[in-house]
Amino acid sequence: MVKVLCILLCLFVLLSDLCSGLRPEDHTQQHGGFVYTRNELLRLRPPPHPPSSRPLMPTVNTTQDASKKRKRGRRGGVKNRLRRRPAKPPLPSVVFANVQSLYNKIDELHAKCRYDNVYREACVMAFCETWLDSTRPDDDIILDGFTVYRTKESGKTRGGGLCIYINNRWCSNVKIHTTLCSPNLELLTLSVRPFYLPREFSNIVLCCVYVPPSADALAAADTIASYTQSMLLRYPDAPVFVMGDFNSCTLDTALPSFHQYVHVPTRNNKTIDLCYRNIPSAYSARAHPPLGRADHNVINLIPAYRQLLKRVKPTKVKVRQWTQDATMQLQGSLACTDWGVFAPDSVNLNEHASIITDYITFCMDSTIPMKTVTVYPNSKPWITSDIKKTRLRTNKSHTALRTYTQ
Repeated sequence: MVKVLCILLCLFVLLSDLCSGLRPEDHTQQHGGFVYTRNELLRLRPPPHPPSSRPLMPTVNTTQDASKKRKRGRRGGVKNRLRRRPAKPPLPSVVFANVQSLYNKIDELHAKCRYDNVYREACVMAFCETWLDSTRPDDDIILDGFTVYRTKESGKTRGGGLCIYINNRWCSNVKIHTTLCSPNLELLTLSVRPFYLPREFSNIVLCCVYVPPSADALAAADTIASYTQSMLLRYPDAPVFVMGDFNSCTLDTALPSFHQYVHVPTRNNKTIDLCYRNIPSAYSARAHPPLGRADHNVINLIPAYRQLLKRVKPTKVKVRQWTQDATMQLQGSLACTDWGVFAPDSVNLNEHASIITDYITFCMDSTIPMKTVTVYPNSKPWITSDIKKTRLRTNKSHTALRTYTQ
């Protein structure tokens, strides 16, 4: 309290002097204080270093730094690659898990799809053990920006059920092929044709499975393999996903050409939620916390696949231009040829055939012009120049129609 009173008294004295027109140095001289000039205060600093004792600056090797070029470009990695094109990846980003009742976790899933980038930007979300039946309508489990496809009946009083969410920004062309519910297996198969797909693929096949713990693992694996092989026969160029809760079942023997991507624990210290596919090294698996009180981790598959066009360089080949004039010139050169000159003098027919073939090739080289074209690795052999021209005219017509209607 005494200190506060002293501070207030000093402030009062200072304010009274300022109001009376006195400067602070006048107040100091009036009360017998000391006044220092600026030069006197500057002399109080320590003396500077003499020239001999000044610290030397570190030397820089300019030749070594000049040889190192600064790195240019963008950040690498599968996650950064997916962030740049979330709706147009070469292969879909997938989120799948065993949710153990989806209806009581739909609010959390709504929040995840709104605020979590992993769920919001996922192209496909697949859940097994949804515990849904025909009495529960689709409107109860719908998500903003996604279309839901599920099994209506699981054949069980409790447990089972499959559900697949398709992101509307990624794909809208979806077809349901198989819906199977048996004591050994539950299977839901879709074929999708997204808005963007590399040319080496025709479409994508998604298979969500659930194998109960009490099921016959060998019978379930054979059933999955038979349905998968039928889809491969129908779509030979399509990548096929087989994902879900397998428990004690594996497809290593039934589908030896498929590769398993999940190598992280999915339930406690076990890996029972698996994903198989017929393309090696196409995904990187990450584990996320489970939804609600489920005891299975959520698996996020990030596509690491590089398009064939980016992995293989295009090649230059020479082709013949079979125009009408060139064809007529070739016919004329062959018509005026005296074929009796090539009569065989010996019985060696192979040598005679080789001579005639070389002569025809010489006539073709002299009459048919050559052209160098670029062949890309993802080009289809049945796409000819006539088809390309027709497609170009069709695209121009559609563009002109859209411009006219707008």
